[in-house]
Amino acid sequence: MAGLRRISSAKVNIRFWRVYSSGLTFHNGKSSRVRIEPMALAQLGKQLAQQVVGEKMKDMMDSLRPADAAKILDPTKQDKPAPPAAGEPLGAAILGQVQAMQRACKEDQELVVLCNAALETLRVLEFYAPSAQLLVMTGIDTERNVTRVILPVEAVQLVCKVMSVTAGAKPARINFINPKPK
Repeated sequence: MAGLRRISSAKVNIRFWRVYSSGLTFHNGKSSRVRIEPMALAQLGKQLAQQVVGEKMKDMMDSLRPADAAKILDPTKQDKPAPPAAGEPLGAAILGQVQAMQRACKEDQELVVLCNAALETLRVLEFYAPSAQLLVMTGIDTERNVTRVILPVEAVQLVCKVMSVTAGAKPARINFINPKPK
């Protein structure tokens, strides 16, 4: 009945209808026909559930979205990050940030620095910068093998987390090796 109301609200004048094995056909007295294909009850239920869940999910996501989402998602509207201080190489700025995060850790916390390179994830335990353009990171991989990653500074992507240490354990500290002067 709701379907008939919807069709009549669209100002279609229905004079008669016929039920065929392939579906329901409406005639408006002229040559035009509106055909409604049969739909299994399960498909109808699935379609209704998708619409309800989709609307609820959209409402929930909209409530979590920040007011300036358009600015965040559009790179042309984003504020550009401040470049490193004039004369300070990028590698030195990265190492300085990691050192500052480690200094800020309390005695029961440790800084976990992760680096993804190729198919390896490395927990960095040592940084070495032999030049302003190159960074060498030593640590352990997911299988606890000692691993070194050598990358140009521009390609380095680090994930840094401050994590609590279990009671009685000593927090691991990251070692920074300064290059030897020539």
